[in-house]
This record gives sequence, structure tokens and C-alpha cells, in this order.
Amino acid sequence: MGFRFRRSVRVLPGVRWNISGTGSSFSFGGRGLTTNIGQRGVRNTVGIPGSGVSYSWGSSSGGSGSPGRSPLVKLFIVGAVVWFFIRVLHLFH
Repeated sequence: MGFRFRRSVRVLPGVRWNISGTGSSFSFGGRGLTTNIGQRGVRNTVGIPGSGVSYSWGSSSGGSGSPGRSPLVKLFIVGAVVWFFIRVLHLFH
């Protein structure tokens, strides 16, 4: 088991500076939609706040080389996940 170091500092509202043992990055956005820009590229994450469910995509300079999904497919996946959880939440009210 190894030790990890991670720290996130709020620079401005909606802007965070993320520092770790392997580098640093900046995050823009907030709960539900975040864009992270760092040494390994740009990463976007969209999710349902408080649910633990999110979808992430973006470029990576050291990636596996697998082809990315088109923006339309990403939008469909995110929409389907959001629709599903809205339906589930309505069942419990």
C-alpha cells in the first residue's frame, strides 16, 4: 500500500487548483459539471450531484489509444443516465 498526497485549493468561485504528488491541474465548474485542465490533457465530467453517478470524457496525452465516442453519443449517454435517475427518484416520492 502506498501513500498518496492530494490537495484542492479554491482560487476563485468555480475555480480550483488541484495539487498532488504527481502534478497539478485546474478545475473549472462546480457540482454537476466540471472541466479539469492539467498536464495529461483536458477532462470533462458531468454527474448527478449527491448520487455518486457521473460520466467523464476527455483527452489524455498518455491514453490507451482507444477511439473516443462522438459528442452526440456522449450527450445521449448522459441524457439517458439523467432520465433514468429522475425516474427512479420519482418512484420514491
